[in-house]
Order: sequence, then C-alpha cells, then structure tokens
Amino acid sequence: MTPRTLGALAVISCLATVAHADTVSDLTVDPGSTANVSIRLEVSTLVGSDNDTSTRNVSVVGTASATLGPGSAPFGTVDLTSLDFQLSDTSFNYDFFCSFFGCLVSADLSVANFNLGIAETLSAKIGPGGAVTFGNALFNPRFDFSVNTSGAVSSSFSGVFDDVATQTFSCRIDAANGVTIIDQAAISTIVYDADPATLPDGVNGVRIVADVDLSGVSLTGTYSESIFGDLNGDGIVNAADLGLLIAAWGTAGADLNGDGTTNAADLGLLIAAWT
Repeated sequence: MTPRTLGALAVISCLATVAHADTVSDLTVDPGSTANVSIRLEVSTLVGSDNDTSTRNVSVVGTASATLGPGSAPFGTVDLTSLDFQLSDTSFNYDFFCSFFGCLVSADLSVANFNLGIAETLSAKIGPGGAVTFGNALFNPRFDFSVNTSGAVSSSFSGVFDDVATQTFSCRIDAANGVTIIDQAAISTIVYDADPATLPDGVNGVRIVADVDLSGVSLTGTYSESIFGDLNGDGIVNAADLGLLIAAWGTAGADLNGDGTTNAADLGLLIAAWT
C-alpha cells in the first residue's frame, strides 16, 4: 500500500466523525442557584422508633458537559457526559417521641461535602419544549454526615455516604443561537441506611432519606453551531469539502444523508449547502 493510499484512508477515517459532528456544550451552574434539601431522619433506639423531617435551602455550584445532536439546532438528542452539583454544608434539627409533655430525644444532623454527580454518560431524546427524562440515570451521591442526639438517648456518630444508585433524573434543555441552558432539573429520592455496626450503644438503626429539589438550579454554556456539509471544519462549504467527499466516495466517510455510504446523493446535498 502506497503512502498516498494511507493518507487517503486517514482522511476518510476522520470524515466519519466530521460529517455528522454533534455539538459539545460545557456548562456552569448559574450564580444564585439554590436547592431545597428535605431530609427525613428515621431512628430506632432503646425507647422505640420514630422519624422527623427537616428542610434547608442551600447554595449550589457545579459544572456539566453535554453533546447535542444531530448536527445543528433544533437538537433532537442529548448525551450528558458529565454533571456535578456541589451543595453547601448545612445542618438539620429533629425531635423524636414527642407528646404534650415534650420530646424524649433531640438530634442534630450535619451534612458536609454533599455532591450529586453522574457515574456514567446519560443519553436521551429531547422532547417537546426541551423536556428530557433519563429513566435509569446512574448517579454517585456522596456526603459526610454526623449525628448528635440528646435527651433519653445521648450519643454521637458520623459516617460517609458514598454510593452508586439508579435515579430518575429529568431537566429541560434549551439550545439555540449558540447558547445552551439546562434548568427545571429533578432527581428522585436518595436513601441511605447506616451500617448498624457503626452505631453507638442505644441506637439500633438510622436511615437518612433525602429529597433534593433542584428546580432553583440552572446551568448555562455556549456552543459553536456546526455547518452541514463542512467536512474539514473551516466554517464554509467549498471546493475543499468537495475534494474530501470525492476521496471518501463509496465509503461511510462523508455520508451526509445517513444511508451508510458516500455517493451522488451526498454530492447533491453538499452542493446545495455550498457557501
């Protein structure tokens, strides 16, 4: 095989990724974004079992990367290749076994380094109005926690929740004119059961149930609109792209219409896109 032939094959190989190039958008959580975190603490102690719920509003920072396709807006699919929400540290207060005579046990729950991130790329179609639902989204929620109880049961313990779990995640994606916005995010309930072996005397079981309302979080990023038929990525469709299409003739290298081969149909599309 001659060096000239090797060069032609290399060009064709590159074209396979250029002809239908998707658009990559890197996003950052907008300043002022907040999440409403509601945590139910369920405890089993020597005096029985009870639960209480406490809610806090926390600030959120983070980043995301999305691949939008096919080609150009309006986009029909999205691959969320990274997503990382970092929630600010906070604390929650609880009362258990309460009656007209007061509460037998009080507890303080401190949560730090609360991170919500995906564990794998999430892919879905973009529906009407930009609605997207990832039904089996693999997330890696993580947080450090410490619990201090007082009253009938006085104890303290701490731990780290670091798990990979399937969640339902949804959001809205608005991508046009070079700007991508992700908002209206929602994630299903996160549940953590503390290892009984790590609990102090008097505490038999602890479950932390977290509902994180992300409706107050938005992300914004920019992208460069791809140009249909621009096979060499220089921003115009001209004779240089025609040469690449001819070099890829009979292969999938410059397949513009998605039929699996480069032929006269693709030549017609390139000429129609000529700039």
